[in-house]
Amino acid sequence: MTTVNELMQQGKRLQQELEALTIRETNTSSPEEEQEFRRMESKQDNINPDHYKVGGIETIEYMKAKATPDEFHGHLRLTALKYLSRYGHKDSALQELKKAKWYLDRLIQELE
Repeated sequence: MTTVNELMQQGKRLQQELEALTIRETNTSSPEEEQEFRRMESKQDNINPDHYKVGGIETIEYMKAKATPDEFHGHLRLTALKYLSRYGHKDSALQELKKAKWYLDRLIQELE
């Protein structure tokens, strides 16, 4: 079983990696990527769109209610890792980083 300290260390390492990638992305964005980013930012919420809230509860909150704390923390950590791993391969690289950051921020919030 992963301890809270281990999860916090993993979260900090992922946050550092995200910050390094963000700096690199900021310095290497193409005009097309910047345009895509501006287009995506203008939408309501790219991380948690309205369809995640159907049924009166946000999906992430339902998952938290059904999981143990360790399971939920693992989900947040691994989902952040998924988005970091997809960086530059699927959606806009900056969008992937923002998604990873959202899950890292949520994990940190859960651990505080």
